[in-house]
Amino acid sequence: MPFLPVLGLVAGIVGGIASAGVGVMGAIGARQQAQYQAASMQANAQAQMQNAQWARMSANNDARLAEVQNKRMLGSQMAAIGASGVDLTGSPLDLLSETVSESKIQEENIRRTGEAQARGSEFQAASFRMQAQGATQAGNTGFIGGLLGAGSSLLTSVGSSAMNFNYSNNLTKYAQQGGSVSPGYGARGLYGP
Repeated sequence: MPFLPVLGLVAGIVGGIASAGVGVMGAIGARQQAQYQAASMQANAQAQMQNAQWARMSANNDARLAEVQNKRMLGSQMAAIGASGVDLTGSPLDLLSETVSESKIQEENIRRTGEAQARGSEFQAASFRMQAQGATQAGNTGFIGGLLGAGSSLLTSVGSSAMNFNYSNNLTKYAQQGGSVSPGYGARGLYGP
């Protein structure tokens, strides 16, 4: 068996294996990158959930503080009205009633603002979780695609090498049987006149 066709076959197969190896490494790298992105997005989601909890706790604490301050202010108003000797009917009573109403509105606004901030953080957390899921899916798809590409590259290279080996063997046999073989044109008479 001639040396050059065998060498060409082996070189083609080794090149195909190397190319497939590069494809596999690319697939592994794509999957690792996607896993890193997914982990980063999950960490962001956790941070946003903590922000939501903090916003609710902070709003509740601020509302309680406002309630205490409002009660003190109401108490001061009542004491001032009582010290002045004015009866608690009419305008003084309207003032106290208005203070109570405004206090409740202020406390409720503090809670609503905190709840809005918490929901915004929860929405961001959900968005980060979806991005993490997308990154994981993209990594899996990239990994499978890389493996399929590597396999295709290997099979193409082996097939091409086998065809070239077969062609070289046919040329060698033809030349050994007395056929004319010229460089660049192949065998004259092998596939026709």
